[in-house]
Amino acid sequence: MTFPLKKQHGRITIPTAKGNRVFRDNNIDEENPDWEKFAYRGYLPQFECHLIEHNHYEWSNFILLDKSGQKTELYDLPRYSPDFKSFVAISGGIEYWAYPNSIRLFRFENDKWREVWKLEPSIEPMTWEPNDVYWLSTNVLILKKRMWNGNHEGNSYTYAKLTIQE
Repeated sequence: MTFPLKKQHGRITIPTAKGNRVFRDNNIDEENPDWEKFAYRGYLPQFECHLIEHNHYEWSNFILLDKSGQKTELYDLPRYSPDFKSFVAISGGIEYWAYPNSIRLFRFENDKWREVWKLEPSIEPMTWEPNDVYWLSTNVLILKKRMWNGNHEGNSYTYAKLTIQE
């Protein structure tokens, strides 16, 4: 992933069809709840999409910004399918309030990413959260699930095979 952009004076400026999108660090102490910082992570030329990391006082996420200026927010890096037509994003949200407990599937259609499927495992009662995910093929994933027992973190993991049907 490369693109001739770099941060200048705490600002990342990305040109889009809707004008420049500016991601600006604030110049306050990291212990301040309003602290935030952005990092440019790269460009995906096949999708004409930029990846920006957004760090906040108590959480972080990633932003995919397409050429039209549309933002897609993720809580972990996207994991692309072998054919690069889909990606999955996970977020383990039982342990920390700032993150949802979810698995999301996106497809690249009509020159933009579109969420086509979402699973949100129960938080009350706590059962499991996604821990990792791997693509086996363009339509099969292996999901590593961190198991919970009541309100207590389990130290066990199980695996699930997810098959995407058209």
